[in-house]
Amino acid sequence: METRRAIASYQRLTFAGAAAPIPSPFHLLHLWRRAAQRHVGRNRRKGAVFSSMVLPFYSFTFILLLACAVFFYRAGEFEGSSGLAWAALSVLISVAIWRWLHGGFIAVLLGQVGLFAGITLYRSRKKA
Repeated sequence: METRRAIASYQRLTFAGAAAPIPSPFHLLHLWRRAAQRHVGRNRRKGAVFSSMVLPFYSFTFILLLACAVFFYRAGEFEGSSGLAWAALSVLISVAIWRWLHGGFIAVLLGQVGLFAGITLYRSRKKA
């Protein structure tokens, strides 16, 4: 919204014949980020879960999600069971904690440790 205002005021001044300073790309980026932060805060209060304007690929939590999914896939293949099911459980738990419960890196990591403990207990009782 503020970015649009900055561009509109620049265009008004330019078309009016006055020499207006050209807004720098850094200034426009700053205005866009501020507007995005306000947008995220407004939607979070309303209860929207997946309303972030920032892509999740830039967070370390997303990298952790992928690493844990690969780990559980490989562990499932090594154990001789379906690695895809283990990886799907890992992704499901990570996304639920990260996006639905708004947990951070530590919460996702604890969820993965809990999944590993749960799979270990299930497999040990199944073999016994």
